[in-house]
Amino acid sequence: MKTRKNHFTSLVLLAASLLVASCDCIHMYTYEATNDSSQEVEIIWKSPTETGTVTLEPGQTSALFVIEDGIEDCKTCPCESDVANDIENFLVYQNDTVLSNRNYYENQAWLFDDGFYRTVITDEEF
Repeated sequence: MKTRKNHFTSLVLLAASLLVASCDCIHMYTYEATNDSSQEVEIIWKSPTETGTVTLEPGQTSALFVIEDGIEDCKTCPCESDVANDIENFLVYQNDTVLSNRNYYENQAWLFDDGFYRTVITDEEF
């Protein structure tokens, strides 16, 4: 009986230490845009949790929205994922009428760096 109790105690301690040792974190991912074009631009966006509009002057950068991606491994994340999961709508207008021809639903439109998705808007996309 004493041996079973010791084994049970050992298993409980092992399980508890594994829970403490496993490193799961909740990471926040920030989407931001920089207007590198020669004109003012307006961005209209929708994420799964937020909707917004922002106007950027040439040279201006703004954080647009923040996404919480749930529980992830602390040692290997923040992790880049498919931006189409985070962006439901993303429109960029120049001069209030000219719509960008860039596909912001593709990862190629964004630079990922340590939890930040950054995009640069240029004249070439209008």
